[in-house]
Amino acid sequence: MPAALSKPETPVDQAPSGISSEPVTAAPSSRKSTCISHLCWGGLFCLLLLLLAFLRGWLPIAPVAVATGSMELSIHIGDAVIVCQTDPLSLQVGDIIQYERNGMYVIHRIVEKTETEMGESGFITQGDSNNAPDEGIVSPDEVRGKVLCTIPKVGYVSLWLQGQL
Repeated sequence: MPAALSKPETPVDQAPSGISSEPVTAAPSSRKSTCISHLCWGGLFCLLLLLLAFLRGWLPIAPVAVATGSMELSIHIGDAVIVCQTDPLSLQVGDIIQYERNGMYVIHRIVEKTETEMGESGFITQGDSNNAPDEGIVSPDEVRGKVLCTIPKVGYVSLWLQGQL
């Protein structure tokens, strides 16, 4: 005859004494700090991507380091200006613009609105410290954007890295 099985002292669904049967999880504060850490790294990564896009000119606004003194009364050598793409037809006399001519970028003030030889609207520009207006009419196609603001001395780093100092 088979021997009678005795009932175990500890139920099967319980762990022996001293050992917890609860699943092991991180403390709530540990999970929270891990989540915050991931959010911080993600936010930092997004900020770095945004900064890269800003510095590379992939956004409608871009920083530009000023290398010459033609605007010395209002913008100094080594300053950085923030240039925003804008509709050239919305520009007014007194606005400071960046335009491209013959592979050179120029930041000067609009002193007069006029028309090109082909009847298009155009601009006469001049540096604040220059005695005469720039040669030729700046066409809307040459305008890269309008200067929004100036950040003093920040452009020195860029000029130094480019060997322009």
